[in-house]
Amino acid sequence: MVSPTTDLTNSTSIFTYPFKKQLWKRIVQAKILNQAAVLTEMGLSAGPLPSYAKTVLSGDTDNREGAAASAYFKALITNGTRRNSMQSSALDYGYSVLRAGIGRAAVGGGWLVSQGLHHHSVYNAFNLVDDLIEPFRPLVDLIVMSYGVAEPLGQRDKALLARVFEHVMTIDGKRCGCQQCIETTLSSLRTAVLEKDPKRLLLPELKGLEMVTVE
Repeated sequence: MVSPTTDLTNSTSIFTYPFKKQLWKRIVQAKILNQAAVLTEMGLSAGPLPSYAKTVLSGDTDNREGAAASAYFKALITNGTRRNSMQSSALDYGYSVLRAGIGRAAVGGGWLVSQGLHHHSVYNAFNLVDDLIEPFRPLVDLIVMSYGVAEPLGQRDKALLARVFEHVMTIDGKRCGCQQCIETTLSSLRTAVLEKDPKRLLLPELKGLEMVTVE
């Protein structure tokens, strides 16, 4: 049985370079489709994003991710840019919360998180986390824009963003909380490794803004 801590950078391992490129393609496609869903939810045109998602190549060698991000944030943030707007701090805070949560789940699941699929910096101890976070990022965007979270961030704003894991997403046709989606993605990555099939990687879909109902 293949250990989940297999070195992702080792070309002789189950994570061969072509295999990693196929996994990254799926991650980028899911991210772009979720960005399109955010624009639709905000009453905006998805523009070229659905087309970009359909034309992502293995390894995203023509950088559809970058092109989609440019079109997406231009449509989403009208007063400023992704890096310089009233929403920038809120987005960064939300992403950091999400990254920490994915990191905890991945480390707890035994993954060697320093070894990524696409991210590969020797100075980054969480390359795999920075790969897997991508399709989850648009959930933070939707929370920030829907609730009008902007600078300066107050304690209520931070508390709202800290509840990102309680928001509902769809994965494998099932509606569940973001935290469960993260765990499903990690579990399915292990299945993809064992079966040598990148299509077994399950990724979240964003369909509206809804909190997990506690019965």
